[in-house]
Amino acid sequence: MAIDFYLRHHSDNTAEKELLAKSGFQELLEPYFKNAVQEFEEWMHRNYETNTFHQEQLIHKTCSGIYVRSKSEAMILMLLEQRHIPYRYESELHLGNRDIYPDFTLIHPKTGKMLYWEHFGMMDDAKYYRDACAKLEFYLSNQIYPLDQLIVTFETKENPLTTEKIEKTIQLYFG
Repeated sequence: MAIDFYLRHHSDNTAEKELLAKSGFQELLEPYFKNAVQEFEEWMHRNYETNTFHQEQLIHKTCSGIYVRSKSEAMILMLLEQRHIPYRYESELHLGNRDIYPDFTLIHPKTGKMLYWEHFGMMDDAKYYRDACAKLEFYLSNQIYPLDQLIVTFETKENPLTTEKIEKTIQLYFG
């Protein structure tokens, strides 16, 4: 479809606005864009199974009222919201015979592709490191790969996650 071709070659956030601003196109194209945006919004706000493990660790309240486990996750969530990227926090994912809870399940707003974002925030702790490696191995064994469907960020005390790193990561995956 011509609209898909246009969007693939105009990956900045202004493509939709440019198309809708052109005389005669608004009436024709607005339903196309509005339906996708509406569908993603509904997905984001629909009830879903969340991680019930260690709920006492959900201590950082975000601007949107969601409680997350770390300040880094709060920063990621804030920047996802600023970029209007549909997400779910710790939504259940069935892989093989196991359920896991990625930190963020995302829908690419232009392609509709499902992505998972894991933030590993205590990589200088030996047990946490081993658990993180096992989780990454599990994703790989289920054909979910970094730079494709899996976004990963890491931090240590010496190398904390920053908003600049998050913004670069979002730019890499979402343009």
